[in-house]
Amino acid sequence: MKTFHSVTTLIVATMLTSVTAVSAVAAAGEFQRPLPKRAHHSWEEVVAKRQAQFAADPASFAVPVIREAAVPQVIAANEADPVEGLVVEWWCNPEGPDAADVLWMKAIETAVNAGAEAHVYLYSWVPMPDEELLETCSGMLQTGYGISPDQVQWYQEFETDSFWLRDFGPFFVRDVASDALSVEDAKYYPGRPHDDAQPRDFAERIDVPVSDFDLYYEGGNFLPNGGGLCLASSVLLDANPHLKRESVEAMFRAELGCEELVIVDALKDAATGHVDMWMAWADHTTLLVGEYTVQQDAVNSKIIERNVRKKLSGLHDPETGAPIKIVRVPMPSNCPLHYFPGAKPGLPLPGEAAQWCPYLPPQYRIWRSYLNVLQLNGRVLLPVYAEDRTHEAEAIRIWEEQGFEVIPLEADIIAPAAGEFHCVTKTIDAPR
Repeated sequence: MKTFHSVTTLIVATMLTSVTAVSAVAAAGEFQRPLPKRAHHSWEEVVAKRQAQFAADPASFAVPVIREAAVPQVIAANEADPVEGLVVEWWCNPEGPDAADVLWMKAIETAVNAGAEAHVYLYSWVPMPDEELLETCSGMLQTGYGISPDQVQWYQEFETDSFWLRDFGPFFVRDVASDALSVEDAKYYPGRPHDDAQPRDFAERIDVPVSDFDLYYEGGNFLPNGGGLCLASSVLLDANPHLKRESVEAMFRAELGCEELVIVDALKDAATGHVDMWMAWADHTTLLVGEYTVQQDAVNSKIIERNVRKKLSGLHDPETGAPIKIVRVPMPSNCPLHYFPGAKPGLPLPGEAAQWCPYLPPQYRIWRSYLNVLQLNGRVLLPVYAEDRTHEAEAIRIWEEQGFEVIPLEADIIAPAAGEFHCVTKTIDAPR
């Protein structure tokens, strides 16, 4: 007699054939244009390929010069700290605005109204001369959100591969003694060379020094508390098989100011494995951590709870010695509800969905989060989802209890590409 799980596996395998077709139809209905996924391949595929290359030819992986620093000379800010600037790559649809444009325009408006300078790399979704593009898209911003063109720093004539600026953009650090700003530039995915060039381009535009951070590493996998405690997932080590953990820790200490580097186990997410999908700092000593029910996602529920017990409990802020408090935040469903007729936002899943969602492979899920947020001087741009409002009010309440003004914004347009608001933005911290 077959177990329920084995029967489910067989049926899901059959169902996924139709799901692929349904996905295309749903995408055509939901999206006014396709959006590039946060990663070309899942982090597990990327890591496996890199480790195989290293095993075949270790000499091709040059070991970087690793500076030693007994005491960090720089510090990476907490994202809840005061912010002086926001950087985005707006893939503007001059025939819009569409739902994706709303995302970027809302981020720009929030930054300007929060007293932060908006730095906008403007890219045309359809061919158009730069001058006409700027006039059209800045006009959309002014008409829709009241932000005049001269309130924004516009950057054009820069080729781009995607808009996932959090991952490929600059790592900003400040000198501990002088507060001077500088940029660290990590290695990004080989298939996106133009994105990989953006940190140096931006550093030149704002006239700050830039240094190579010689690791395969993305910004969505970096959560500093602002006092020298830094969080990353195991993808960091897995993607750099040529370096021992001690060497990686030395690089983080010298280049990013991490006195303590905590490396948690990555989730099974079929995308990046980044920590910014399920954790966020609310201040230097308060860490918000996502929470799945077993019914939602048994595998990732287990991984998160193991991380909380073994990696995240008992931490302290290196700067003050204060203990780190963990606040749990419910995770929205990662079930693709539009595959299931009868699914209603905020209501229990219909029988079919409740039965099959826990067994859907990661690549067929939609990775929603209430922690992939943009924080700007006491305001938080919070992703919410028309397809699942079950825990929305609770997520808003938790952020408000941390002292933030919450600005909810629907993120269904971007969530299927495996990221939300944190992923497409980068903030520049104000001097300490």
